[in-house]
Amino acid sequence: MRITRSAVATVLAAGLVTSAVAVPQSAAVPQSAAVSRSDPAVIVTWNAIASRTIVTENAVPPPIATLYFSFESLAVYDAIRKTATP
Repeated sequence: MRITRSAVATVLAAGLVTSAVAVPQSAAVPQSAAVSRSDPAVIVTWNAIASRTIVTENAVPPPIATLYFSFESLAVYDAIRKTATP
């Protein structure tokens, strides 16, 4: 199965928005949360960890936080791309 760049970008954008809106900052991701590498929910977990780290723990201002979230999205994209290629 070949994953297109636009499909991955769409999933990443949706996950980022969902994690920023739907995940309460105090309960973003428990330390014991274990998600399989092959499970698509790992993207939501990465986004929740990024949200907790960038917004809650470090109180980064929104313009800079956007840059950090884009770095995280690129890292997720690269990870998916490397695991999806044969």
